[in-house]
Amino acid sequence: MPERGLFIVTAKSVDVEFLKRLALDLRDYEHYDYTGPDDDHFILALSPSDPDDFVDLDPSTLRDFNHDLNGFAGKSLQEVEAFATHFQGLRDQAREEQQEDQHDEDDYPNLCDLFVIDDQAVRDEDCVLLSRHVDEDGEYGEFRKARLPRSMVMDIYTNLWISNLDFEDFFPEQDEELGPGWWTRA
Repeated sequence: MPERGLFIVTAKSVDVEFLKRLALDLRDYEHYDYTGPDDDHFILALSPSDPDDFVDLDPSTLRDFNHDLNGFAGKSLQEVEAFATHFQGLRDQAREEQQEDQHDEDDYPNLCDLFVIDDQAVRDEDCVLLSRHVDEDGEYGEFRKARLPRSMVMDIYTNLWISNLDFEDFFPEQDEELGPGWWTRA
């Protein structure tokens, strides 16, 4: 099972029904039966200052989501990248200080491949993938960005996580018209 995938909502307004549809779109019924508490693989981060403040993207529990408590509302993609970079550094430091058998990788969300719901994603019912490569020396590259349909999230996320395919296999072309770091499908 991949590390928990991370979604961040920067859109200024998102209703619970939108999030429930998102949660259903993220499910992989071919490989999971969604009867256990660990079957949902994605979480929704709520605080840019506390990586442990999140809710499961489980359609049955999202009814309690309060958009007013979403600390990412109105944030830019650059601010989301800064959040992921900062907490990845803290995570790496904690990993170095602990012995491998003392913590479970599944306790942490994946901060190298995360998804953002911005205002455009609410309108178009898609999302933005922020992805950065980690080389063999453990050095992090810059974030690459691509907009994708929500129906592709589980497939892309799983393949990136297991390193079966690379970002460029899904998004082979840079799109400078969208700005630096943006990529598109062919």
